[in-house]
Amino acid sequence: MILDYQGIRTAFLTSLHSLYEQQEIVAIMRFYLETKWSIKNYEMTLSPNKVIEESMSQQIEQDLQRLNKGEPVQYVVGKTEFYGLNIKVNSRVLIPRPETEELVQIIISWCGSISGSVQLFDIGTGSGAIAIALAKNIAQARVSASDYDQNILQVASENAKLNNVNINFIQHNILEEEFDKIEGSFDVIVSNPPYIPVGNKENLHKNVTAFEPSEALFVPDEDPLVFYKKIGEFAQKKLKSKGKLFFETHEDFHDETEQLLRKLNFIDIIKQKDLNGKPRFIIATKK
Repeated sequence: MILDYQGIRTAFLTSLHSLYEQQEIVAIMRFYLETKWSIKNYEMTLSPNKVIEESMSQQIEQDLQRLNKGEPVQYVVGKTEFYGLNIKVNSRVLIPRPETEELVQIIISWCGSISGSVQLFDIGTGSGAIAIALAKNIAQARVSASDYDQNILQVASENAKLNNVNINFIQHNILEEEFDKIEGSFDVIVSNPPYIPVGNKENLHKNVTAFEPSEALFVPDEDPLVFYKKIGEFAQKKLKSKGKLFFETHEDFHDETEQLLRKLNFIDIIKQKDLNGKPRFIIATKK
């Protein structure tokens, strides 16, 4: 079947109505059409009867089948936008969220007060979004980033090349491997680690639980701060004096994370909410 612009809209609304509210379906459609086909929303509005090529119609129908199964649109098109940058994503890496852009902005603002080179380290880099945004926006940054799997680091490396930044990627499992495998010391350590208790899995949309990597999302119910503890210990060893540790946190464990960092002898701990008013970010200083 050959579609026109109005037919595309109808196909999206019909195919996805059981999964999403109409407003979200329209947002998914707009992202998909602009990202994959460079079709702007105003073109859809001005020319609803414009007919597209048969091959394009067939591809849209195939992609709608994937979307109808709950697969995130970012995986269907193979990329997303993060802090104004194009970031490739696939099922090996978490899709970066808008809240994490806020974390990047906080770090950029803090680094603006530093003269000279800034050594930054991103733990659990995934797609590389945080590390790449920092390298792109902090002129004096020297950025390293780690993750536990070489296939994940391959995605991050491709994204670094795509955005013309140099990042030192290191395969390292923060929970299992020696800290000394990471050489040097840092002015900034940042992490958005897994922090959702497994018991909360049933509360999430299936486009998250069925498609995004569980290793990047979930932690044991009995030890939800496992990554924060290890990263905090790592930061105590690898941060320079007065260096900063930046975390994105689960809103339900914001206070517990602060308490953990105090026990690890961090000082000047600052807690911040995200734009939705939820407790989200913690900044801690090494003595």
